[in-house]
Amino acid sequence: MAGLTSSIRFTEWLTTFELGLTKVYKDELKKLPKQYKLWLREERAQRFFDTDWSVSGLGIMPEKGIGATFNTDQIYQGNKKQFALKTYGLALVIQHEAWRWDLYGVFPGLTKLLAKTATDRYNLVAYSLFPNAFSTTDANFQTYQSEAIIRLAHTRMDGGTWKNRPTVNGGLSYVMLMQAGIDIERTVDERGRFIMLSPKLLITSVEQRWIAKEILQSKYRPDNAQENLNQAQDVVGSVHCSPYITSIPPFFVLCDKEDYKIKMSLGEDPDMDTEKRPGTRDRLWSSYCSFRLEVYNSYGWWGSSGDGTTST
Repeated sequence: MAGLTSSIRFTEWLTTFELGLTKVYKDELKKLPKQYKLWLREERAQRFFDTDWSVSGLGIMPEKGIGATFNTDQIYQGNKKQFALKTYGLALVIQHEAWRWDLYGVFPGLTKLLAKTATDRYNLVAYSLFPNAFSTTDANFQTYQSEAIIRLAHTRMDGGTWKNRPTVNGGLSYVMLMQAGIDIERTVDERGRFIMLSPKLLITSVEQRWIAKEILQSKYRPDNAQENLNQAQDVVGSVHCSPYITSIPPFFVLCDKEDYKIKMSLGEDPDMDTEKRPGTRDRLWSSYCSFRLEVYNSYGWWGSSGDGTTST
């Protein structure tokens, strides 16, 4: 079969068919579940290709003089962005004799793990948002304005701007967390009107977990010895760290996952199919799934690269 370059062969696994083994240790370590579901919503895709489009609201009402005519306003059109499902799959081929004479249940155990390999792929794709949030040429991680998710000056439909990163990218600290809260509260929509966003979650690397918890869980401000009240708990309520976040200094503050137009769109769920290969009776197991990230705009995201550089 085209694309199949390796298989489990009888002659390479003779130990599996011989008596005398006391214990066979298989890969039974617990794997991470879909960690991204804490901060990224899932929706079911209706089509292989989907297209999103948006329009603005109205501007702020101006003054109207007595007897004067009304000013008129208009709504603006955003750019369209198309999303396509991506397909993933993995196969396992076991020779007939290897499957038939396996004394220790090694190979049936492998087939049970096959569909579960998709979970890692889901996590890797979802968490790839973070290293690509500040700058990328990949349209999959850009907003409908072809801009990075985190930016000092996002272009609005009316020609103005809004921001979701600090002017200077400080590291994870009490002061920077307070700045995140200020910036999010001052977020404006496509017409420059303030919108209601509430920070929910601090996201960072496992290396910075202790810093995040020290900031959020200390009774007093952790950055001085004056026993000033710690107000960081009023900014975000919890912290999420994951080994899938490989860049250490950056950190992010996210609002409710229902607020932002970034999501995981599911096509076909991971399955497991089996068939016998003609002529050899070798068994082929395959698992397949499809899904995609959808990034339209990034209202509700805030981030700092943590490297002390000036944002652009």
